[in-house]
Amino acid sequence: MIILSIADLHTPAVYKETVKECTQSVELQSTVRYFNRFMSELMAKEPEWIPDYLCICGDIASKAKGEEYQLAKELIKQLAKTCCLSDDYILMVPGNHDMNVSGMLEQKEHGGYKLKEKDKDAYLSAINNLLETKSKKRKEDDVKYISSIFGAYSDFRKEFINESIPYFTFPPEYIPPAVAYTCGYKVFEKNKTVFVELNSSWFDLPKLSARNAVRFGDLHIQWLYNEIKEMKQRGYYVVTMFHHSLRYLDLAEYQTRDPQFPVYDNIIDMSDLCLSGHEHGSKSKEPDMLGNTCQYILNGGFYSPDAHNRVMESCASLIKIDPYKEQLTIRRFAKGTDGQWHEGREAKTYSTLSHLKNEIILPSAVSPQLSNMLFFDSTDKIKLYQRIVLRYLGSDYKILETERAGKFKLQSTLEDNIIPLRYVIFLEMERAIPNDILNREPNEQLIVICMCRYEKETDKQNYLKLMREYKKDVLKQKMIFFSLLSADF
Repeated sequence: MIILSIADLHTPAVYKETVKECTQSVELQSTVRYFNRFMSELMAKEPEWIPDYLCICGDIASKAKGEEYQLAKELIKQLAKTCCLSDDYILMVPGNHDMNVSGMLEQKEHGGYKLKEKDKDAYLSAINNLLETKSKKRKEDDVKYISSIFGAYSDFRKEFINESIPYFTFPPEYIPPAVAYTCGYKVFEKNKTVFVELNSSWFDLPKLSARNAVRFGDLHIQWLYNEIKEMKQRGYYVVTMFHHSLRYLDLAEYQTRDPQFPVYDNIIDMSDLCLSGHEHGSKSKEPDMLGNTCQYILNGGFYSPDAHNRVMESCASLIKIDPYKEQLTIRRFAKGTDGQWHEGREAKTYSTLSHLKNEIILPSAVSPQLSNMLFFDSTDKIKLYQRIVLRYLGSDYKILETERAGKFKLQSTLEDNIIPLRYVIFLEMERAIPNDILNREPNEQLIVICMCRYEKETDKQNYLKLMREYKKDVLKQKMIFFSLLSADF
């Protein structure tokens, strides 16, 4: 699985009154055009790095205006087209620049703008009510303030959602329908992956310090945790996106005294990988380990001001995730002073640490009873297969699903193999028929996994008897043989 991860586009409108804003619009479009050319060349040379997903970690617009989102949509679709991705595979979250606060500003006496105290207090009260209570009938003024700030982003996010892959929003008692698409999650069954989109910008109003002001909401995270954790336990890989770094998290959510709502702990416990933006390239760094169970990657800005060097920076990352090897590889790219994109740092590989949360305990309910034959009890069949393969064959293989339901092939990925090794894994849902395993081509070596569902203890004993009789044939054929029994699947 490959993720193209970017953040902080700060898209200005196409037509602006100031020369600076017009220049920024042209520069951003040029940045995207050169990046598309760079990605096209990279994918042609290294097709194994073609992205499966495009993740955008906030600050898509500059001031959350409609014309800004119109240009952003065009640019994002250009990026996706270059990577051969449809809208379904574009994931995004709002940032502080995706808050439309124009209606809350008033001009200062000596120039500049400030927040109207009345509107600021009303909005903060509305957000507190939103995150601390559940209600399908919220105050009309609360909904008005929240939708005026995040309505434009929510509508923009909705434009990328199709029925082919559903987008799961929070129930209306948590998030009003007017801003339903500010956060949610998508499930990709094909490769067992979940992308969680969180809004970290609820409280990040202009002129208010964002430090220790990020809140997701105890009730919201508790609901989300219950949704995602169940899939996590079934072997799904979970990528959680937000704009601000978790180090900005409000102390009450970072170090709660209520053990029932550990917001920070629940976010990292349900996630394999977290992605964020906001801090631009000068703060971009190598992956961090959160809670010793989750990797966290901070993105540089795709088109962002670098305050230190006083220039506009452009950064992007490609992340290759291998949940079976339990590792990720990250490649960083940046635009140089010549306007061209380059690979800035050498690719590095890190552990995903998923084994600390998803370890399949072997053996479990059914203890080993025969030499050369192991008995496991697990409903996570595919992950169990892969762990067996990694344990006994190493990591230079990939699992392939065949057209025949319930059957898989394990293909060697080494190019210099003299004799290609193909290990066929059989899954028999009702009854394992050992003779079927012998139907294979000459010189083809096999891993055989017979999985048999039993309802009665007598069925289990009959199956064990059958396997004992077959054991001699297995040894003659020099196969690696496993028998999996379960009363659950």
